[in-house]
Amino acid sequence: MRRIYFLAPDIAVTKRVADDLILARIDEKHIHVIANATHP
Repeated sequence: MRRIYFLAPDIAVTKRVADDLILARIDEKHIHVIANATHP
């Protein structure tokens, strides 16, 4: 299995990437997101 890592600049971009993967018919069980949500 291949893994693709993507570093996003913020949570909004991360959500859009996840949505695009779902629209591309990538099963949600294959999408894993790790984020460091920092608040000012």
